[in-house]
Amino acid sequence: MQEPPPDGGLWNGRKVADWMSNHLECYIHPQRGWEYLRTFEMCLKVPHPVHELQDPVELET
Repeated sequence: MQEPPPDGGLWNGRKVADWMSNHLECYIHPQRGWEYLRTFEMCLKVPHPVHELQDPVELET
């Protein structure tokens, strides 16, 4: 899973479960895919949005 998923998007529980199902040749529930992501702390890191009226100088302090 070091590479992007086949559809070019981001990894999610369903995609991980599908990937595992193909490699293990058995059905893996999407919940297991999500748990796998959480176990290895693979979560989307997105910065919090900044309010457009907020002063940029105040953000630095």
